[in-house]
Amino acid sequence: MSFEHASEEIPNQPIHGDKKSKKTLFVFSASSFLNDLGSDMLQPIWPIFVTKVIGADAAFLGLIDGIGNAAVYFSQFASGYISDAIKKRKIFIWAGYFFAAIGKLGYFISTVPLLLVPSKILDRMGKMRDAPRDAIITEIFPAKERGEAFGFIRAFDRAGAVLGILASLYLLHIAFPIRSIIFISVIPSILAALLILFFIKERNTTTPVKKLALPSFKSFDKNFLLYLTSLGLIGTSTFSFSFLLLGAGELGYKETSLPILYLLFTSVAAITSYSFGKLGDKRGSKNILTVSYLLWIGTALCFILPWANLLVPFTFILYGLFIGAYEPISRAIIGNITKEEHRATALGTTSFITGIVSLPSSLIAGILWQAFGFKTSFIFSIVIAIIALAILRFVKTDSE
Repeated sequence: MSFEHASEEIPNQPIHGDKKSKKTLFVFSASSFLNDLGSDMLQPIWPIFVTKVIGADAAFLGLIDGIGNAAVYFSQFASGYISDAIKKRKIFIWAGYFFAAIGKLGYFISTVPLLLVPSKILDRMGKMRDAPRDAIITEIFPAKERGEAFGFIRAFDRAGAVLGILASLYLLHIAFPIRSIIFISVIPSILAALLILFFIKERNTTTPVKKLALPSFKSFDKNFLLYLTSLGLIGTSTFSFSFLLLGAGELGYKETSLPILYLLFTSVAAITSYSFGKLGDKRGSKNILTVSYLLWIGTALCFILPWANLLVPFTFILYGLFIGAYEPISRAIIGNITKEEHRATALGTTSFITGIVSLPSSLIAGILWQAFGFKTSFIFSIVIAIIALAILRFVKTDSE
């Protein structure tokens, strides 16, 4: 499948793809920047909004975050499979940004916990854009540049997140109402959708359109399924980020400092995503993914140590490094170990499996938290992550 790309010029980047590929990458990166600007105005205040403004408890926070994650990955699975079948990518990308805007608007008008559920589903279904977009990236860049390309996008979306957090902190500082901050967060998602509509063009293809049917794992080889198992387990281990913020609260950090911790991790992820992606191309993607798993284990471990309260800033730095390494490399490996005709399906299936496990994992974390204390949730996380790491060692990637 081939695609036309955006027409405007961008500054020369280290990535070696042709000009059209670079332009497409820039449009995707700019859209991701805008959407994360809006989303991360909301993210630092989300636990406060749910528990203080709406009046829900920690178990409900875990439940709704788990539902949101499940919606993310189901939508990515569906969009990836349908995108491969109908030979279209663009519609899923711009529609995803519009879905995100509608979901955030739903938060704004919610007054009781149950009203947050449909809004959360709509917001997170906006991630339907990722699998088709990532499939385009794998099609326009060679294997040895994909980690770098994915890192470039991740750097942009994390930069948007940093700006969003700073905006949120400023608005909180001047006592701007939380609901009004949520309303403002709608605007960047709409702008992101318009960027895709106007600057990404999709060329018609002569490849036959498939008849839609239930997808099957038979399309994938054993190596990919092994990789899928490892990612599913690490997804189980890395429960909702809200629990990291709540954990910091348990260790004595005030609510007003939580957005600063979120800013810290996001800034680290923004700074390191591109470098980790490029390093994966040069040093072997599985090696860098292994490092990312170890960084997450270190993050969880920091919460259960006797002097955990002193390590909180370092803990969020570790988490930022984990995200910076994991996000670009895990996607690049999928593009490298799957066939082109199943690539968007593989990307979406990976997200789907990770999302299916996120609902029970966040719910279990919330239950363990309330029943036995927050450290028990992180011990559970470490055990699952170690199993995921052991399985990853048997996966064959582009580096072998």
